[in-house]
Amino acid sequence: ITNTKNISRHAKKEDIPQKTLFIIITDGYENSSQLYSYRDIKKMISTQKEKYKWEFLFIGANIDAIKAANDIGIHKDFACNMIADDKGIDTVFDSVSSCVKMCMTPTLNISRNWKTKLEKDYNKRAKNKVK
Repeated sequence: ITNTKNISRHAKKEDIPQKTLFIIITDGYENSSQLYSYRDIKKMISTQKEKYKWEFLFIGANIDAIKAANDIGIHKDFACNMIADDKGIDTVFDSVSSCVKMCMTPTLNISRNWKTKLEKDYNKRAKNKVK
């Protein structure tokens, strides 16, 4: 966030993208940052969303992605759980691809159904996985 913000701050106006989309994909295991607290991250995300209309997606495996997203200020409509295997990764990138297409169209916003396939895959296969 900080790097992207700094690049935009120093860019010519015509070089600043109309939309910025951050996609966070995590397995939930590395959460021991020494640089930023959850509160810091939540503040950075909130500022960029409110001031610059940036979009954030949060997709997580092996964690409660909805709760983790909420903890850093990302609404549940923009968060989803996933299965961390080949099929799950394919489904993630299918879903993310539709978001990127929406962001590339200046008049569109991310539809709340961006994660329908991802949720369907997770709900179908998660109950068959040993936790």
